[in-house]
Amino acid sequence: MGCENCKLTDRVVIAERDIQELQQGRNHADIKAERMETMLEYIKSAVDDLKDKIDKISEAPRKRWDTVINTTIAGIVAATVAAAMMLILK
Repeated sequence: MGCENCKLTDRVVIAERDIQELQQGRNHADIKAERMETMLEYIKSAVDDLKDKIDKISEAPRKRWDTVINTTIAGIVAATVAAAMMLILK
C-alpha cells in the first residue's frame, strides 16, 4: 500500500507542476496578446494619419484647379465689363 501512495503522490506532484506550467504559459500568452493589441492600435493610428495626409495631398490639385477656374472667370467678367464700358463711353 505504501508503494501505491508513492505512485499517487508522484502523479499528483507531476500534475501540479504541469498545471503551474500551463498557467505560466497562459500568462505569457496574455501578455503577448496585450502587446499585440497595443501594437495594432498604434498601427491603426498610423494608418489613419497616413490616410488623412493622403486626403490632404489629393485635395491640393483640386484647389489649384478651383483657383485657375475662378481666376479665368474673373478675367472673362472683367474683360466683358471693360468692353461694355468702352461701348458705352464711345
